[in-house]
Amino acid sequence: MILLSIVVIGNQAEESLRDCLSSCLSMHMSEGVLEVIYIDAKASSQNIAIARELGVRTLILKDTNASQAHCKNLALKAASGEFVFFISPKSIIHPDFGMRAIEEFKEMSVGIVIGSVRELNPARSLYCSIVDLQLRRLEGLLPYVSGDMVLRKSSLDDVGGFDERLNGSETEDISYRLHKKGWLLRSLDVPMSLINSRIDTVCQCVQEAYAKGYTYAPLFGKYQAEPSPCPKDLLLSPLRFAWIFVLSVICPFVLSFIFPAHAGAFFVVFILLFSLGFLFLAVRFYLFTSLVEESRILRFWYTLHHFVVSLPITLGWLAYSLDQLIGRKRS
Repeated sequence: MILLSIVVIGNQAEESLRDCLSSCLSMHMSEGVLEVIYIDAKASSQNIAIARELGVRTLILKDTNASQAHCKNLALKAASGEFVFFISPKSIIHPDFGMRAIEEFKEMSVGIVIGSVRELNPARSLYCSIVDLQLRRLEGLLPYVSGDMVLRKSSLDDVGGFDERLNGSETEDISYRLHKKGWLLRSLDVPMSLINSRIDTVCQCVQEAYAKGYTYAPLFGKYQAEPSPCPKDLLLSPLRFAWIFVLSVICPFVLSFIFPAHAGAFFVVFILLFSLGFLFLAVRFYLFTSLVEESRILRFWYTLHHFVVSLPITLGWLAYSLDQLIGRKRS
């Protein structure tokens, strides 16, 4: 009887897919209790060939615009396991995590289990070391989760599956909805996966931040009225940084145009307000990172990075809002 179904959603990650699927097939589990499913909506011939070569069950969607949430709902219908492990094709799974997660599900109120996620090559670049810090999670019960997760399939009876209007933020959404229904989301301090981010340049970093803003924008709107902690928090901090910066630049020019005699004073006041606002948010963020990282240098770079990428994240959020306004859809 199949106990655990591992689902990998293809997203043009050919360079890491083989390692990902190989790690899934190497899980330390008894024969006959594990299945691996690869689902591809982009019809990538190389990805499909890799999956079939490794003997992985492959599902191919004809709709190339299908969202990741749609793919996951189809995979849930095809999965035979009592528990479903959704992972990124950039992930390399720890061989012992499957059984460790299943042990947690003996407590019937547990709906989702996650573990420790780290960057595969943190020494590759400064950005990779920052990603390694971003991926770290606190141990215990969480209100929502991101990324790879093991899900109790029967828990979805309470929430009706993934929201197919979302594309990339469906994990945060469904986990929060399960949390609100009373299911426990448990984060373990045990290795779950390594992520090969392969982001080394400033341009790649900016593109990643823009995509994050666009992906999480629907959650910000959906849960704007919800009290924190909730998925809107994924954009709340970057948007605060960005708007403090934007207002500090725009307001002095506007007021100087209206009251030219006091232009110098306006610039001094707003520079002071910007400095105080940025310092408050930066110090708070820096202190928060001390929960997962001891290195002060890395925490400094992470705080600076968090501020810099706030601008492209905000642009991504604005782009999504504009698309919604004019009725445009992106795949």
